[in-house]
Amino acid sequence: MSEKPSGSPAPKAFDLLASLAAFAQANRIALNDPTLIDRFMADARPKLETALADMSLVHGSRTERLFEATVLTLGRFKMFKTEDIGRVHGAMKAGAPDFRVVLNDGEQWLIEVKNVRSQKPLKQSTTMSAAYLRSLQSMRKWSAHRSSSQSSGRSGISGRSCRRSAFAARMAACA
Repeated sequence: MSEKPSGSPAPKAFDLLASLAAFAQANRIALNDPTLIDRFMADARPKLETALADMSLVHGSRTERLFEATVLTLGRFKMFKTEDIGRVHGAMKAGAPDFRVVLNDGEQWLIEVKNVRSQKPLKQSTTMSAAYLRSLQSMRKWSAHRSSSQSSGRSGISGRSCRRSAFAARMAACA
């Protein structure tokens, strides 16, 4: 882990605590049980080892971080949020996209980042199953409903292919 800059408070471990609480709930362990941390770590270790051995997961995560860094560097947005971490509860089954971006004009984009490698980079494309696309579109429908009731912002995930370079060009063009 990296060291925190001197003088700044240590970030609170909300995500870690949420993972611990979910583990405790699933295993019916009280949060004040003195064995909880050891049991959580014993459960987490093989899962982390498996995750680190899954090169698709590692490369996909790296691609998401690179995409995030690109958007943050362009800086043409009001908000950039990771969407796919945590639980999603709802009346309909929905998959959370990787990110939500609220552009300077209020338009909202839900973005699913994919690591695509091709011998012909200018002609690369990727596909996803119809069920996976439907789950992402369900999230879009919920977000569009929420957005229309809160603001005039637009959101969307479409079935058409979207290239990362087109997104970067759109972000750079935003005023």
